[in-house]
Amino acid sequence: MPMTHTEALTALHAAAIAMAGPDYRWTNAKRVTVDSKHMRGLTILLAQAQGGICAACGDPLDGAVQYCHIVASRRQGIVAPGNGYAGHAGCNDDDYKVYGDVVPLESLVRADVVQTALPTRKACHEAADAADAVREARRARRLAL
Repeated sequence: MPMTHTEALTALHAAAIAMAGPDYRWTNAKRVTVDSKHMRGLTILLAQAQGGICAACGDPLDGAVQYCHIVASRRQGIVAPGNGYAGHAGCNDDDYKVYGDVVPLESLVRADVVQTALPTRKACHEAADAADAVREARRARRLAL
């Protein structure tokens, strides 16, 4: 008898977690569907919680910073505690090219900075609003010159 869609997804996630390694800390509890503002704020707050360090390479976060999945989400916008970190866009691209949909924790230079809890939606939106305000103030100063 063929697998149902739900059974197939459950099997995929079990295989992905097994591939990620024994230290993998992601649980399916409290998955969060996020919008772009929430994701921007989440990335900002994760970068702060990580002390400005990219988990993938261990270097300071500067330039293009992205939310990076450990086990890639099949449905865009799904975020789970312990399944992501703020990292360099280039590190995220390189990991995807090397590992595909699952990045083993032992491949991260600073796996210790991966957060096992997520900030609230309200905190994420506030962080995104604060970043937008800073960006607008800089833009206004440039235009005033």
